[in-house]
Amino acid sequence: LVKHNRPLSDIEGAIELQEKNGEVNCLNTRYSATRIAEHIAKEMKMKIFKNIIEENAKICIIIDEASTVSKKSTLVIYLQCTIQSAPAPVMLFVALKELVSTTAEYIFNTLLTTLNDCGFTNEYLKANLIAFCSDGANTILGRKSGVATKLLENFPEIIIWNCLNHRLQLSLDDSISEIK
Repeated sequence: LVKHNRPLSDIEGAIELQEKNGEVNCLNTRYSATRIAEHIAKEMKMKIFKNIIEENAKICIIIDEASTVSKKSTLVIYLQCTIQSAPAPVMLFVALKELVSTTAEYIFNTLLTTLNDCGFTNEYLKANLIAFCSDGANTILGRKSGVATKLLENFPEIIIWNCLNHRLQLSLDDSISEIK
């Protein structure tokens, strides 16, 4: 189901088909299918990250803060890099982390812990983290104590980039406000 981008709620029909075809030794719950799909996805992601590290690829980290429907703050983390097996730069989803606190210190620690958990050591990041991109929120890009400032302290060679799409949205919001 996952391979064909089908929801796991379709598993009942797939199980019924397998039973009609005589295949009775299959996992027959959506819970089992979800766990298997999550395990495979995690292993694939870790293999990709391992490949990036082995190639010593330069990376860019892109983050954004978002709120869930239940009003919980989350941190969305993406990684962009170029690897030899891909003809163009690759954008990879790294993680969606719930934030207990939205302070720059907590976001910075969550980001580094997540990258370390994916195999990107601080030594690797010092040598290969070349850019950081985010919206213009003070918590993230604040000059005195934002996440970007903390990244610059630890990785002085990186380029800090304010996301153009966020800036465009802000300018459109300002224009619409002036028209009203």
